[in-house]
Amino acid sequence: MFEIALILMGILSGIFGALLGIGGGTFVVPLLVIFLHYPIHQAVAISLISIIATSSSVASVNVYNKITNMRLGITLELATTLGAIAGSFIGTFLKGNVIALIFSFVMAFIAYFMYFHKENEQSTSVTQAKSVYASNYFDYALNKNIEYDVKNLGAGLAISAFAGAFSGMLGIGGGVLKVPAMNAFCKVPIKVAAATSNFMIGVTAAAGSFIYFGKGYIEKPLYVALIVLGVIMGSKLSMPIIKKVPPSRVKNIFIIFLIYLAIEMFIKGVK
Repeated sequence: MFEIALILMGILSGIFGALLGIGGGTFVVPLLVIFLHYPIHQAVAISLISIIATSSSVASVNVYNKITNMRLGITLELATTLGAIAGSFIGTFLKGNVIALIFSFVMAFIAYFMYFHKENEQSTSVTQAKSVYASNYFDYALNKNIEYDVKNLGAGLAISAFAGAFSGMLGIGGGVLKVPAMNAFCKVPIKVAAATSNFMIGVTAAAGSFIYFGKGYIEKPLYVALIVLGVIMGSKLSMPIIKKVPPSRVKNIFIIFLIYLAIEMFIKGVK
């Protein structure tokens, strides 16, 4: 039954991780810690590996559907990877309850920010845009072509570095910061932000997971494999949903889960 629970946990994390562009780590860590009572450092290590699986299985589909902005993703990944390496080193020296509290506050802040931020779904048209990152995609839920350009790249790079640090420290892939940052500051539609984040998080997680692996936090490879299997299955199941779900609903799902996880991890941290 324990093995089945791990697979089901992976499926759930894979579905929502791919849908929201956050890699599933935001769900893997608290689920392992809260329900299966894993030590948080081991949960973070397992989560980072599952994020690599999510990114690998989802990114190619989003690229094929022309939702991912690959130029933007590659640019932001430079800052994110450096942040992930630094965050992983820091995370291995922090106590478990401290990581849980940091996790809780980060989730709460992002939920607050996403709730009060007016979602950007369309900025300047490609004909008016000057940036090399300008692009467009067809939104099947809205039944129209969305054109956009990328703004404030400097702010996006800075936040990506912080996202990488939190990714390595908390095992969350960094998507919970990169998705709202790309949407709010870079003026990228949220579906593009989620797809681009999925494209990036695999590299980010790989950079961080090497640190935890070297510290010996991956003790049971079979359990990791079961979660990864579930994450890949969930990621594939999410593909039809991504096309049909309206962007506003993606945002609302994001906020609800973040609030729940923030509360649960705060309780875990103060015990």
